[in-house]
Amino acid sequence: MALSLILAIGFGRLYWSARPGSDEFATSIHTLAGATVGTVWDLRTPAESFPDVQLDFWRSEVDRILEAHPDDAELHAAAAVMLDQPCFLFLSQLSRDVADTRASHPLAFSSAAFERHQEARTLFDEVGSAHATELIRRATELEPDDPRWWRFRAVLMWPPPLSSQEYQPRESDWVQVLEIAKQHDRDNALYALLQAYWASEKAIEFDENAGIVLGNPDAWSQAVEQSRNCVAR
Repeated sequence: MALSLILAIGFGRLYWSARPGSDEFATSIHTLAGATVGTVWDLRTPAESFPDVQLDFWRSEVDRILEAHPDDAELHAAAAVMLDQPCFLFLSQLSRDVADTRASHPLAFSSAAFERHQEARTLFDEVGSAHATELIRRATELEPDDPRWWRFRAVLMWPPPLSSQEYQPRESDWVQVLEIAKQHDRDNALYALLQAYWASEKAIEFDENAGIVLGNPDAWSQAVEQSRNCVAR
């Protein structure tokens, strides 16, 4: 009886402190459920699962949706974004699955936790990124005159931060892709900015003292030229 009363009071305070129907309210309810019923049953959403589980979920959903809408460029682009990188909400549940339950900080996780995370993230990066590249390429093929899909394709050209992939363009013909994108989106400096950033990444190196040195003058010249193109636009 006392427990029921406490839960009722807690839910009442939650109801008044967060707007019903809002994201805050839904998040609070999900957190409350996870801390109570979730200790017995797994109530995690796909976004809170490990990257390999997220990958299986999104690939299944993408295949199902695109089978019904094979010529929808917007859905292809949206699917590419979902497969670009996993959601990191699973980190809040990491200790519950594979780490020492006493750990309260990611740095305190056991080696098993890191290995589990690395394996799952590597799988997502390898399989998901390849699928994402195919999907966004298809979006530009379906609606080549829509600049939105070229912008997405340009942004998704490189792996996101914290990716296990080597930081290289995902498409071997990336220069040609960006040049075509410029033709469909002439007043956008995005493409020159990306080219400038990539050239600067190749130009700058670090010495043994972690100091920045110019290792590739030609790449640096390209970065400067592309930066000027950004300003010109």
